[in-house]
Amino acid sequence: MIEKYENYSLHISEIKYAFQTLLTIAGIPWLFLPEQATGPIDIYFGIKPPNRSFKLFIEMSDVKRNNLKIPKEFFEENGIVWPLFNSDRKNICFTRNPQDTIHDIHIYDIILPSFYLLSGWQEQFIHLDSKGIHKIEEIPLYQNKLLHTPIVNQYALFLRDIFQETHNFIPPWPGNKKYALALSHDVDYPLMIRWIEAFIYMAKFGLHSQISKIINIFKGEESFWKFDDWIKLEQSYNMKSAFYFCGLQGNLIRYFLKAPDPFYDVQQENFKRIMRLIDNKNFEVGMHSSYFAYSSFNQFLKEKLQVEKSLGKPIFGNRHHYWHMNPNNPSETALIHEKIGLIYDSSICFDKHSGFRYSICSPFHLYDRIGNKPVSTLQLPPALMDDHLFGLSKYCHFESYQSHIDSLIDSIKKYNGVFVADYHVRGLNTTFYLKFGESYKYLLKKVAADNNFYCDTPINIARYWLEREHKIFKRSKDEDCDFN
Repeated sequence: MIEKYENYSLHISEIKYAFQTLLTIAGIPWLFLPEQATGPIDIYFGIKPPNRSFKLFIEMSDVKRNNLKIPKEFFEENGIVWPLFNSDRKNICFTRNPQDTIHDIHIYDIILPSFYLLSGWQEQFIHLDSKGIHKIEEIPLYQNKLLHTPIVNQYALFLRDIFQETHNFIPPWPGNKKYALALSHDVDYPLMIRWIEAFIYMAKFGLHSQISKIINIFKGEESFWKFDDWIKLEQSYNMKSAFYFCGLQGNLIRYFLKAPDPFYDVQQENFKRIMRLIDNKNFEVGMHSSYFAYSSFNQFLKEKLQVEKSLGKPIFGNRHHYWHMNPNNPSETALIHEKIGLIYDSSICFDKHSGFRYSICSPFHLYDRIGNKPVSTLQLPPALMDDHLFGLSKYCHFESYQSHIDSLIDSIKKYNGVFVADYHVRGLNTTFYLKFGESYKYLLKKVAADNNFYCDTPINIARYWLEREHKIFKRSKDEDCDFN
């Protein structure tokens, strides 16, 4: 039951979206009751508890909408993290009252921070660099070392734990698995432009450059075309992945003057062959939308059709190049995903640091700020990109790639999430990317050793989650429809 309090900082549709997301993660349907309803109540969300019996009272925050900016701090109590938006910090955020005749548990507001995090609210106050990428140093979750702590999942599992003995919950993953892994590869530069790569090699290694390596690059004996190697490696662990191809052919002039898009043409026969091989092996082919695809519905659709033409069948998954959705309103980009028939997108991640950009490690739906409702296309939030471990490691506090990966695995396991890993196809070239493959094998070994991991392609994981959502939604009801 939700109190009709007009001064609360969120609109009712935003409150219900937050509740629905939390309860979907927990795995239980909901019933929104009007205030005049009688009978038992599980959760009451309001300014103060009414004079009736219920299990959980969630106290509405008094933070005004205009004051929802960068949190002043994050604090933790009972293993739960809260962002603080003003100086009026609650002395007690969590209490159990076994003798109380009104409510058993009283907790401070988890709905406001859920919506704040799930909508990327903080990012409107973060500066962008010259490439349109958020400056990671200004991100509160980064500053507080919370990017590996999915706060939204904390809230969801808190709700599940409260009602575990009195309600039946749908498990998060099939076969009683507790967490999931989705492997994926961005196809950025699978074709080596020899003179460019020779220059990059010499610039990277300087006096340590090997003449034999330079000669091999010019002779064409070095390659970024590593599709078969990825497939064989993953098959050896009984795993499968997705490969995301770009439907826009860029060039050097465009790269330096407009956007850093890939240079290849998916209509070439070698791309058609490899895409169909990937599909025939029951791996997944998706699209890697170009840097500015988000700015044009027609361009986005054109790129999708190009990839589908090469594959010879529809595709349903996407990842944006450089994670580059509309930086001011990612949900606007998600509406394009919805319109062109994408089942899922996997782009909600920070370019310079691993972890959970929207503080959630489960699949979820972005909230359409204009239509005031969730977007149907599912988000699979990436946890890790290969270069987070190496080229961008200066932004991290981990001593090794092993401890970095372990931190993410621990969070995924603790909060029943999905580990979405993003490794570029060229990453198995050991001349240029010495330890990328080594780190990937480390990840696969860690996952393979744990029987509680559900491992599948991103599209299959997305379809499972949507089917699970459907079961929950089918059993849910909103009797508070006059309050929208």
